[in-house]
Amino acid sequence: MSVIQLISPSMITYRGDIFGMIPSPPIGLASLAAYVREKGFEVNILDCFGESPCASREYRKEFIRIGLGEEEIFERIDREAMLIGISIHSGMVASFCLNLALGIKKRFNIPVVVGGPHVSGNYKDFLKGGVDFAVIGEGETPLIVLVQRLSSGGVVTDIPGVVSKERSSKPAPNTPVDMDVLPFPAWDLVPLANYWALKMTHAPVSGRFAPIITSRGCPFNCSFCSTPFISNRKWRGYSPRRIVSELEYLKEQFGIEDVFIQDDNFSINSERVIAFCELLERKNLGIRLSLPSGIRLETISPELVPWAIGINACASVTASILTIIMAMGLGFDATLAIGLATYGIALLCFMLIKNEGTELLA
Repeated sequence: MSVIQLISPSMITYRGDIFGMIPSPPIGLASLAAYVREKGFEVNILDCFGESPCASREYRKEFIRIGLGEEEIFERIDREAMLIGISIHSGMVASFCLNLALGIKKRFNIPVVVGGPHVSGNYKDFLKGGVDFAVIGEGETPLIVLVQRLSSGGVVTDIPGVVSKERSSKPAPNTPVDMDVLPFPAWDLVPLANYWALKMTHAPVSGRFAPIITSRGCPFNCSFCSTPFISNRKWRGYSPRRIVSELEYLKEQFGIEDVFIQDDNFSINSERVIAFCELLERKNLGIRLSLPSGIRLETISPELVPWAIGINACASVTASILTIIMAMGLGFDATLAIGLATYGIALLCFMLIKNEGTELLA
């Protein structure tokens, strides 16, 4: 059976930057691993931060690396793997991941594919740097086709969503998968207990926690965000029943008490959110929910506000936290946020300060 090893890199942050050191279990990689496994391939995850979250060391003078070092990662590379995948979320870890990829190729002669939000917009840098393949956009279908072609000795230069050294021009977009048929993330492959021991993540937690993604994409075009580029300003989501089923799975299999929703735009479809809240209220799972990734302020309709408050009761939250993204001076009505506060919803606002001539939101 073909083996695929997926790597979530160590954390790289500026020295002294406490906001750059907020950990979160790698839900994207766990979701991809579950899909690969469902298709009949053996897969494992090397979570370089999660394996050693308290180990830190200077990295290139002004940075700090938290997690496994390169040599420790090399020791954990699966020699039986036919393909190594590295997830690259942002430019902060890009250089570290490129060096890691080249080291893997040199030491083990295993082809490397990179993917993630940063790669989708900067794939040429990685191909020029020596990486074998890069996935643009969502990874499920491109990765499976790539693995199948590599296993059979087939052509790998015409796969939608995949670029390579032999074909570096942007490929045809891959076909998005039906979200409701996706398996639950493979959390059994991630050292969740190490994250729980930190008691620190993107949202307030008091027990065992895990992230969840209930939708993908966003129809807006904020220039500070990579999502419009990756999703082509399209949005689609899990059905309410599928979301609640995943919450039940987290509760029953891992004893999860706190769940934070990491959607790019959770509240864009009010009917879906209300249906989800109604179903969650009936299930009475006793799970606390939060939305640390934020919501677009004007997507909060009058019909949705009572349910935003209602999440408190059905999810056992004492204070619902809605992260409201606001840009000053760009036409937003701050009274909308003030109105939410009058309902007893605790608000955390991100203030975005634009440079002259820069359009932040659209």
